[in-house]
Parts: sequence; structure tokens; C-alpha cells
Amino acid sequence: MLYLQGSALVEIGRTQEGIKLLENLLIKFPDADYLRLVLERYKKN
Repeated sequence: MLYLQGSALVEIGRTQEGIKLLENLLIKFPDADYLRLVLERYKKN
């Protein structure tokens, strides 16, 4: 659910908030490769 909220924030223009939320999820789930890839993609844009 938090992943969807973070992605939605990025998509509606609240990029910093969405990226921060996804970074916090990555700290909690460090083995989440898909989350890491999505986060890298959002940071590039």
C-alpha cells in the first residue's frame, strides 16, 4: 500500500515526498530489488 502511495505521489508531481517514502520502504525491505529499480528510475526523472 505504501509503495502505491509513493508511486502516486511521484506521478502527480509531489516527487520529493514520493521518493522519500520509497526510500524509507527500501530501508525497511533492503532485499526488494524491484523497489530499488523503481526508485532509481524515479530519481533519474
